[in-house]
Amino acid sequence: MNRDLWKWIFEAAPDEQLISIAKAINVSVPGFREVTAKNLPRIRSVLISMLLDPKRLLKVAKLTNERIRRHPELEQWRGQDVTGLLSLVHSLDDVRHILESLLSSEDEDHGKRAEAFYEELQGTGRLQSLEEAWKKERESERQEAQSEVERRQLRSELEDLRNKYEAQVKAVEKLKVKLHETQTKLDAALKLVEKQSREREREKKNFHERIRELERTLVGFEL
Repeated sequence: MNRDLWKWIFEAAPDEQLISIAKAINVSVPGFREVTAKNLPRIRSVLISMLLDPKRLLKVAKLTNERIRRHPELEQWRGQDVTGLLSLVHSLDDVRHILESLLSSEDEDHGKRAEAFYEELQGTGRLQSLEEAWKKERESERQEAQSEVERRQLRSELEDLRNKYEAQVKAVEKLKVKLHETQTKLDAALKLVEKQSREREREKKNFHERIRELERTLVGFEL
């Protein structure tokens, strides 16, 4: 069981594969209830170290072998010699898949072929080129993921601002309605006061005219 090659496989594996492996063989990192996409960046190196434990690595190899045997297109790599395998390599993922197929096999010759295949890639500098291209791609993906997070945050903030603005507009509209209702009541009250004032003026005028009539009547009686 070549732990160095398995370590390389784990380091090159996508996050979702490591998470799947951790769940499949029931591995939990101390301090974390489970391995998730959110916490994996912080515990990736610790998880890989735990997966390289001999007993866990046997479980990973068995699990991988079962997966490989369900897919003939992956299992057929075990029948290729090193030259044939090298001709199939176009990306770092190809290297990882081939090593997974060979190393998880129960046939020791497949393990030796995996080592020869890896050494040939490394010796010619081809592996380094693939790794550099992979790192650039991963960095691009990371930046894109970060940009997407920032875009989602901006969209969320914009939505919050829009909701707050709409709430303020509704509040202003309600205030306008209340002000209109209040103004209507005030106008009605003012009209009532003006009407009552005119009525009092008429009553006052009538009262004075009545007094003058009574005064004239009294003067007539005195004469």
